[in-house]
Amino acid sequence: MSMEDFTENFRDIDICCLSPDFLNSSSKYSWTSTCYYGSWDAGTTAGGRPSIKETFWTNPQFRMRIEVLDEECARGQCPENILVSLMQKHENRYRSLVSNYSIGFNVYLIPPEMKDEKFSTKLFYRRQSVEDSGNFINTRHVMKFFKLEPGEYLIVPSTFHPNECANFMLSIFAKTESHRRKKKPAMTYV
Repeated sequence: MSMEDFTENFRDIDICCLSPDFLNSSSKYSWTSTCYYGSWDAGTTAGGRPSIKETFWTNPQFRMRIEVLDEECARGQCPENILVSLMQKHENRYRSLVSNYSIGFNVYLIPPEMKDEKFSTKLFYRRQSVEDSGNFINTRHVMKFFKLEPGEYLIVPSTFHPNECANFMLSIFAKTESHRRKKKPAMTYV
């Protein structure tokens, strides 16, 4: 197919892969991943976007700790060391019948004095997120690359409006040096 025919027939192209390893030309680095499955349920875990302070804290919350930066990031040579991906997960047999909600996520740095708490309105009233997925968009999948320093973080996936019910998959990829992975993990989940 010629490029002209391709551009006439297709507007977008998605490249699917199991990890973002193809982004690094060096085999010294790899991406480790963890996936979580969750849901937004009306009245309990579907709190809506961050500006809805009364209910945002009820959204599912996922902790992660970045232990060390890989050598390249520690020297300031890498623009990103984390990829967060949020996907609405519909049942396969009904996927074409289900509409998507506007979704997004926020990442908060957990202050040391709050490390053992379940986070309620207290964390979200006093703190701005350190990263987010950008504007909430009506799509099945949102993702974003960014750089996080060592520390403990909270990732909060949400829908734009409260009480929108859906299942989701949250995937977190962290860039690590391959030879360090066995000794000390770059990222742990709590």
